[in-house]
Amino acid sequence: MKIDKPGYIPEQDPKPVKPNGPTDKGGLFKSLLDSVLDTPGTGAAQTDSVLSEPSQLYNINYVDPSKSVFGADSGVNSIIKKALSALDKMESYSDLLGDPGSTLKNVEPALEAFLFEAQAAQNVYAESGVEDNDLSKLISEILLFAQVENVKFQRGDYIE
Repeated sequence: MKIDKPGYIPEQDPKPVKPNGPTDKGGLFKSLLDSVLDTPGTGAAQTDSVLSEPSQLYNINYVDPSKSVFGADSGVNSIIKKALSALDKMESYSDLLGDPGSTLKNVEPALEAFLFEAQAAQNVYAESGVEDNDLSKLISEILLFAQVENVKFQRGDYIE
């Protein structure tokens, strides 16, 4: 279809859309709503089947971030805190590394802090006795990334 002609008007849809009129009593939407609420043709919703809270609709429960998710005596929370700390250090390191105004002398302490936090997270995980494959994999990947970055830095990959 060419539209580069001056004054070109595309063809209109030959089938007009029929709006819900007063004779339709709600139309398609009303019939779908009635089928969901099990009130065929009455026009009144049953109040006991209507969800009053969005959390009921999506089965969402509020989790207070200040409280432990895995229990007060669980070592998982301390592992997660260490992992998050290591990821924060990784972000600081990558920000410095990507900053064209920073020097390698500024970047090296951030890398050392990242490596230290990654090793600390691994040590906390090893001492906790927690058996969680996903968490172990996450901690291992963080530590591996820190070690690889340390090798690259020491080897001089970031010297221009």
